[in-house]
Amino acid sequence: MKAIIKLKNPSKERLLKAINHLLKYGYNDLIVFSTFFRDIENEIREEMWQKDAKIVFLKSYNQSTEDCLLNIKGSLTDRFLLVYNDEICQFDLKNALNSHHNSTMTATILYAENKTTAVFFETEIFDYIPLAGNFEREVIPRIFEDHEVQIYPCIL
Repeated sequence: MKAIIKLKNPSKERLLKAINHLLKYGYNDLIVFSTFFRDIENEIREEMWQKDAKIVFLKSYNQSTEDCLLNIKGSLTDRFLLVYNDEICQFDLKNALNSHHNSTMTATILYAENKTTAVFFETEIFDYIPLAGNFEREVIPRIFEDHEVQIYPCIL
């Protein structure tokens, strides 16, 4: 399964923290929406290559989540994980994925410290994306209205 990383307030350290947690759970096909300089991307890419992970960096200056996802829609042929911040490390991703799979819902929001940390999506999410608008303000509320989402809280 692909993991897409679109960190809010990205830093190299936070990105590596999230990536290493994902690798621990077998997520080794990664797409990172990046605002980093190429030398940092190359350094991270080399480190991930040594760990048998495939990582692709795509520039995302001023791009909305919707635009980012639509740009890679063709490569998302199965469920995927969208990671917003490094609090993903607080989650047992195996249990979270099992909960999502058993729910048969379009989305499972991983929620920690009063914010969305990550979301498991089925490809049906693209049916909700309008031609214009905001993903977090329009698409997510629509899947709530359709009862196609569940919340998976972080329990510490």
